[in-house]
Amino acid sequence: MDKADLLDEIRLEVGDLIDKHRKDLPLMFQKVCAHIQRRVEDYQGVAVYLTEYPEFIRRHESGSIGLPPVQKFGEGPLSITAVRGGLYRERNLNRILICIPLYLRQNVYGIFVVESNPLSHIHDEDITLFTEICSSFENRLIAYYQPDIEEPDFFDDDLV
Repeated sequence: MDKADLLDEIRLEVGDLIDKHRKDLPLMFQKVCAHIQRRVEDYQGVAVYLTEYPEFIRRHESGSIGLPPVQKFGEGPLSITAVRGGLYRERNLNRILICIPLYLRQNVYGIFVVESNPLSHIHDEDITLFTEICSSFENRLIAYYQPDIEEPDFFDDDLV
């Protein structure tokens, strides 16, 4: 199976996981991290750091992440990601690091992190998958913290 097909499968499976665990954010984050890391052997680790003033705390992870479990605001790649408000990519002799902020409304709720060994290749297809997952996480965060906003039921028999 080529990588594009694998990433398409992962996209569908992650969507199912997010939907299945939509009422339990910690379990949702953990299941998604574990699933992604398990399916793509190039990803050494996948994690979600949450913002808990005045630091980022790694709350959900699968595999090996070289960043410390706690990182103060203003230090390191997590803060760079938060300040830039978008994708942060770092490549050195030891790793490839991808960080993407997770927003709840206009505030950084956390950072999605993927770490890979330097010999593997993180392509644009991988980055697209990561940003789509982050977008799904953000939609789920809004629904979780604003339960009064009714989600559309795509399987409502009245619509057929």
